[in-house]
Amino acid sequence: MGNKAWFGGLGYNNKVFIHQYLIIIIFLYSGSDLFQIQRAVALGVAYPERSSLGNKARTPQPLTATTVKTWCPPLPASEVFSLNIVINQFKSKVTSPSISSSYCMNTLRNYGYIINCECGSEVSHITEIILNKLGLNGYIDDEVGNLPWLNKLVLSDNNLQGSIPFSLGSLLYLETLDLSNNQLTGTIPSSLGDLSSLKWLYLHYNYLEGSIPSTLGKLSSLQDLYLDFNMLSGSIPDEFGSLYNLSKLQLAENRLSGSLPTTLANLINLISFWTPSNYFTGKIPATYTNLTNLRWFEVSGNELSGPLPNVKNWSKIESISVQGNNFEGEVPAEYFNLSSLQYLFISDLHNSHPFKLPHSANVSNLYTLVLRNCSITGPIPEFIGQISSLIHLDLSYNTLTGSIPESMKPNMIYMDLSYNNFSEIDIPVPDLDLNLFACCCCQSSETTEPYMLQPPEMMKANFPGKKPKFYNLFINCGGEETYFNGTRYDADNETTRFHSISSKRNWAFSFSGDFFTPTVNTSDYYTKRVPCKISNSQSSIYESARLSPVSLNYYAYKLYKGKYNVTFHFAEIVFSKDYDRLRKRVFDVYIQGKRELRDFNIRDQAGASDRAFNVTIPTEVNNSIMHIHMYWAGKGSWVNAPNFNGPLISAISIIPDFPVGGEKLSPWLVALITVASFVIVLLLLLTIAWLMGWLDDDELKEEIQIGENIDEGKSGSTTRTTDQATEDKDEIKAEMNIDKDQHHNITVAVKKLSHRYKGKINEIVKGEIYNLKSLEDKNLIRLWDAHIGEHQQLLVYEYMEKRSLASVLFDSDKSELSWKDRFDICKGIAMGLKALHKRPRGKIVHGNIKTANILLNEHYQAKLSDFGLAKVYSEEDQFSVIKAEATKGYLAPEYFQLSELTTETDIYSFGVVLLEIVCGQQNKVRKSKQETVFLLDEVHSYREEKLLKLVDKRLEGEFKDREASNILKLAKMCTDIAPTVRPDIADIVSVLSGKKTINEIRSQSLKASNDVGADASTSMEKS
Repeated sequence: MGNKAWFGGLGYNNKVFIHQYLIIIIFLYSGSDLFQIQRAVALGVAYPERSSLGNKARTPQPLTATTVKTWCPPLPASEVFSLNIVINQFKSKVTSPSISSSYCMNTLRNYGYIINCECGSEVSHITEIILNKLGLNGYIDDEVGNLPWLNKLVLSDNNLQGSIPFSLGSLLYLETLDLSNNQLTGTIPSSLGDLSSLKWLYLHYNYLEGSIPSTLGKLSSLQDLYLDFNMLSGSIPDEFGSLYNLSKLQLAENRLSGSLPTTLANLINLISFWTPSNYFTGKIPATYTNLTNLRWFEVSGNELSGPLPNVKNWSKIESISVQGNNFEGEVPAEYFNLSSLQYLFISDLHNSHPFKLPHSANVSNLYTLVLRNCSITGPIPEFIGQISSLIHLDLSYNTLTGSIPESMKPNMIYMDLSYNNFSEIDIPVPDLDLNLFACCCCQSSETTEPYMLQPPEMMKANFPGKKPKFYNLFINCGGEETYFNGTRYDADNETTRFHSISSKRNWAFSFSGDFFTPTVNTSDYYTKRVPCKISNSQSSIYESARLSPVSLNYYAYKLYKGKYNVTFHFAEIVFSKDYDRLRKRVFDVYIQGKRELRDFNIRDQAGASDRAFNVTIPTEVNNSIMHIHMYWAGKGSWVNAPNFNGPLISAISIIPDFPVGGEKLSPWLVALITVASFVIVLLLLLTIAWLMGWLDDDELKEEIQIGENIDEGKSGSTTRTTDQATEDKDEIKAEMNIDKDQHHNITVAVKKLSHRYKGKINEIVKGEIYNLKSLEDKNLIRLWDAHIGEHQQLLVYEYMEKRSLASVLFDSDKSELSWKDRFDICKGIAMGLKALHKRPRGKIVHGNIKTANILLNEHYQAKLSDFGLAKVYSEEDQFSVIKAEATKGYLAPEYFQLSELTTETDIYSFGVVLLEIVCGQQNKVRKSKQETVFLLDEVHSYREEKLLKLVDKRLEGEFKDREASNILKLAKMCTDIAPTVRPDIADIVSVLSGKKTINEIRSQSLKASNDVGADASTSMEKS
């Protein structure tokens, strides 16, 4: 029998003592004997028979002083080589040991790594590698299969990636293989079926896919098989019926399907049968009653059907969970005579006839009893209140009657008795609001009698007023009041009760479920709020959500009769980290009592966690109330309540699908509307007469009313002789012409349109006044008023003292713009363009960005002008303007193929303007009659490190290299020939504001371009 060297558990004093002995041993072997040892290591020593190490790898024992004196042979060169390769693939903060042939004699081990040896008579071998909880990265190398004496391999609770090596199948003496809690991918190698000595196999909490190899059925020594929390598919192999020593079978949270094999009834040593949250179908085999050693039987959240399993012979059973399936029939009396039973979860039985619970039982150890939605009728049996150990009781969604037994002491039980038909509750009940949900909004303050009111009665009792008052409703579920798509969403952030009524008393919510005792923050049991990873301008609405372990109800009150569209805003913000991504949230959605969504899974529908998904469902209101009910029927994942079980909703919107105002009006309101209609018609006729020139235009020529605040309807001062001021001009183009006319201390700029746009004047008003009204921004020019005459059409703007950027940049050899001014102008233009492109009610394409359309005030603040005019030009006129701009190089090249102005063409024009600002010269410069050069071509011919040579010479020594370089690089990106590569205006603003770097937005643009290209390729392949 060989000696074993094991140093992992030695104390410091023993190690010093051993080290002294090793020095003596090395000294004694310094002669020819040492040479022979080195030679053996170099040449490699043949493996001894297994008998030299005993019949199996023994449990390591600490060395004593006596055993240290016995020399431990060296490791074979092949094992040294393989072990070094395996260890070197692991990356960790803990320094990995250097493995040599003398490793088994080394007392100075690395304490983070436990690698144990077995000492034979001539050679030692590595038998145990235990590297759990070290934060290891990397992968498991195939060389691990060349450690043939390995008895235990434990690499759990790390960050290892890659696949499970096929070579593991050659480790014939391996008894423990634990690779759990990593990030392993791929399939389970069929070679693991060759591990004839294997007893404990733990592969849970990884990302393994594919089917379970049938070869695992050959592991006759296997006791524990943990494959839960992966992405395995297919069925359970029938060969598992040969695992006669198996005690624990853990297959939960996978994608397994098919029926449960009848062969598993052969596993008479089975203690734990744990397969919840899969897709198993069919009946539970009747022969499973032979599993007499079962203690845990968990099959919840599948699609199993038929009767409940026969438990008559399960005398040792402690936990049964069969909820969330399609079982039918009564709960057999045998379930209430399992003396060892501690947890019983049954829900959602499919029964055509109700049944009663037995009058007596023998379940004195019961801790949790859930019989939810099982069609149970009659009174609650007395024995339930007599179970001294009972803590949690859920009998909700049944038709129980009578009173609650006196024996049910409130200090012993957390109850959910909601949705039953009790006649009275004459004892104090914990969480009464929860238990009386159906009447929680309307119970009398003088009694706790849970009388069940129908929706119309509930509204009458709690929401005074007989007439409907509301057409719509918007709720930010679980969050504060917020705005979404320009609409205000009500706050829904109550976290202290199971129900709440809105401040406007037009809606209420309530929820119920398995509320186990909160131990930390109870608000997390009602709402969830996380940093939002959804990247869009309305992401705030998805940062919060209301959730419930079982049932979540919303009531909308006082709605007008008619058809409505209900939009549910979903985002899975709970199952978004680590292995939670493998969990399944599955629930049903009912509107007005009708199930509209069955087995709804947010993440499956959205495609990923932290991604928004909206569902719109039509419905109808007849009695002024809309009832929305989200219910967890036990499907999907089943873990501790409430965060991982039931429904989760981010927001709800209810919008009418009929013309608003269809109700009968009172006589005084009819009269008021009649008078108002007459006035409106009269004003309309006068307006038409004015536009047609039937009214005298002379008075209008002499006076223009300029509103100081159009939004508030205030009257402003008057500017006279405006026509005279503009008639002196020889030519008025369709571009903006700036004139200055001061009168009564008001300065304005007037733009005169050609007569040919007279027929388009209504579009001008809409395009200018109303767009600007909704787009008030410090970087957009403001329109004060409009004057429409028979001979002239005038638009009156705020006056900009420094006129256009073009005149300031190019009209003088000496620029009056400092570098700071230019940088701020670039940023201001970007901000104005962002206001157009990111407009909440729909983006606006400028279509004519150039230095002449950027105006500067006395502080050189830049404002965009001449937007919103594209609609007033006829197609011929618009082409003329576009052609003029194209000759100057402002227009993107794709316009000549698509004839369409887009936000990408705006970005291109903006890039040209950036170049002109930094370089101080126009894009198009005529050198001679035959030669014209473009600044844009010159910039694109420069490498990035040479771009600063193009900066305006008048700024020599003034500009900041980093800022100038960033703007020039931005300009190159903006003027890329490929529209999809051009950056988004929001990213441009981020760069100019110092929030992002050029490299960041460049990588984003390239990724977006690649995504577009991939989508296009896919579309072409499909076509």
